[in-house]
Amino acid sequence: MLQVQNRIEPAQHEVLALETLRQGALISDKQFDRVYPLELRDLSHRHWTPVRVARRAASFLACTPDTRVLDVGSGLGKFCLVGALTTMAHYFGVEQRKSLADIATAVARQHGVSRAQFLNMNMAEMDWSGFQSFYFYNPFQEQVDPTARLDDSLPCSLQLCELYLALVHARLAAAPAGTRVAAYHGIGLGLQMPEGYELVSDHPVGTGNLQLWLKIQ
Repeated sequence: MLQVQNRIEPAQHEVLALETLRQGALISDKQFDRVYPLELRDLSHRHWTPVRVARRAASFLACTPDTRVLDVGSGLGKFCLVGALTTMAHYFGVEQRKSLADIATAVARQHGVSRAQFLNMNMAEMDWSGFQSFYFYNPFQEQVDPTARLDDSLPCSLQLCELYLALVHARLAAAPAGTRVAAYHGIGLGLQMPEGYELVSDHPVGTGNLQLWLKIQ
């Protein structure tokens, strides 16, 4: 299990970096990741959404100030934090690892990011009907790739991955027209989007492709 220490007060350079992002300027991942405990920063390049990817995805998902965006498998909350700092939408991250959800919550509070909230639970237990947009950063990869696992605290198997993907497919299929989806590195195992979704954009950025989908019927 990941062992990390939460800090109480953010350093001045962290405050300046996030304020720079809030004002519309781009900052590097190295600058942003300083808000996190040192022992987790080296995981950023593989597990946390790059700032430029998060900004692009958030600008698509946040179609109105009332939009509620769900990040499935939010980790340390980087996507939600960037989205809340750069758009007017409300972001919710769901994460099974309590240590990560706690850090994300602490960072949001320390930096006054009130429109980013984090839930420590399994996404299968949630009601998705209250969200208009969804973000996925290949959240189920650790189910089938041992090298992608942060620790051994969660059960992992191909069967569980397939179960999760079937649930995601069903939830997105049931969503109303106008629903928006952003997927970085895909959702998992080449999952095909349900009928009714139109691919708006599919561009390489960072280490993978960012796909943007809109449900038109």
